[in-house]
Amino acid sequence: MQPLKLSAMALAALLLLGAPLYLPEFWTLNILARAFALGIVALSLTFLSSFCGMVSLCQMTIAGVAGYGIALLSANATGMGLALPWQLAAPLSLAAAVLVAALIGWISQRSYEVYLLMFTLAVGVATLFFVQQNMEIFNGSDGISGIVIPAFLRADASGNRAWTHVQSIYWLILGCATLLMAIVLHLEKTPLGLTLKSIRDNPRRLKALGYNVARYKVVAFTISGFIAGIGGILLAWYNAQISPGSIDVNANVAILVIAVLGGQKRPLGAFVGAVVYVLLEVFASEVFSRERFNLLVGATFLLVLYFSPNGILGLIPDFNHKRRL
Repeated sequence: MQPLKLSAMALAALLLLGAPLYLPEFWTLNILARAFALGIVALSLTFLSSFCGMVSLCQMTIAGVAGYGIALLSANATGMGLALPWQLAAPLSLAAAVLVAALIGWISQRSYEVYLLMFTLAVGVATLFFVQQNMEIFNGSDGISGIVIPAFLRADASGNRAWTHVQSIYWLILGCATLLMAIVLHLEKTPLGLTLKSIRDNPRRLKALGYNVARYKVVAFTISGFIAGIGGILLAWYNAQISPGSIDVNANVAILVIAVLGGQKRPLGAFVGAVVYVLLEVFASEVFSRERFNLLVGATFLLVLYFSPNGILGLIPDFNHKRRL
C-alpha cells in the first residue's frame, strides 16, 4: 500500500507541476493558482485547529495585513506606495502579519471555543472598518490597485523571458503551498507540535506539568500568522490589488468554510477545500446570483459534513473501511 501511495503522490506532483504546460490559462490562473493561494491562508487555520483546537475568524485579516503591507511598500497605480524592492517589501510585510498574529494570540490566550470565535471576528470587523475609513493610507473602500509585482513574475514583452506571467505566478504559489504544507507536516513530529496537540487535548494537565500554555498558544498564532502572511502577499501579487472586500467578514468566513470543507485534521484538506470552493465560485456564480451562490456553498458544506464530519478527505478512509467490511 505504501508504494502505491508514493506513486500516487508522485503522479499528482507531476500533474500539478506541469499544469501550465497542458491546461488552458483560465484553469491554471483562475482556478488552480487562486485555489492554492486561498489554500495557504486556509492552511493557517487548519494548523491552529488541528494542533491547538483553536478556530479563528480573522485569518484573512492577518493575510490582509501582509497584503496591504506589500501594496504600500511597493509601487502601485494609486501613487501611495514607497516603491521599495520586493526583496525588502515582502519580508517587512510578512513581519507585520506575524506581529499582528502574535498580538492577537497574546490577547486571546485565555479565550476558548465560541469566545475565541467572537474575539477574532471582532478583530476582523474592526480592521475592516479601520481600513475602509482611512483614505490617506489605505485609500478607503477603493483599495490599492496596480501593485507592481516582482520582475521575475512579469512576462517580458520582448520574448526574452522563458516563462510567462501565468506560469511564473502559478509555480510560485504552488511552490509556497508545497513548502508550507511540508513544514506543517514536519511540525507534527517535533516536540513543539506534540506539545501543542497535548494542550489541545488537555490544557489543565499541561499546566499541572509546568508548561506555559499561554506562551505556546501565542507561538501557535505566530506560526499561523507566518503562513497566512505568505498567502496574503501571494494574493496581493496575484490580483495586483487589494481592497477592504479582500478582508471583510465574507472573506474570513470563506476561509473557515474552505478549511472545514476539505478537512481540518489534515493540511492537505485546506487545498482540497479551496479547489472545491473556487470551482463553485467560478462556475456557479455564472448561473446563480451572489445570494444563491452562498446558498449553494452552504448546501455543499452541509452535505459534505453530513456524510463526513472530517470533510472531503475524511471520505477516503471511510470508503476504504466500508470496502474492507
